[in-house]
Amino acid sequence: MVEDREKVETFRERPELAATGANVRRASIVNDAVPKNATETAWTVYRARHPEVDASDSRRCLLERHLLRRWEERESDTEELAGFGIAYLYRLPRDEC
Repeated sequence: MVEDREKVETFRERPELAATGANVRRASIVNDAVPKNATETAWTVYRARHPEVDASDSRRCLLERHLLRRWEERESDTEELAGFGIAYLYRLPRDEC
């Protein structure tokens, strides 16, 4: 049972580390949901208008990278990012993808 208690102690939140930035990663993981959800929304809308585009098309990867960069530069909500994503997909040259 001592081993179980040690695990709990190891993973318990440590407020003394907050000033060092140790909790930044945890916040980042939670906030990464915004660009991921925006990517999913933009991709779904785009594919609904373009049924010939395969779900695993290379544009999906380009979209993910674009929205992640845009979100890192200026945090936005999911809806705003999705709008940027849809516009980005329409600007992509079809022959490059």
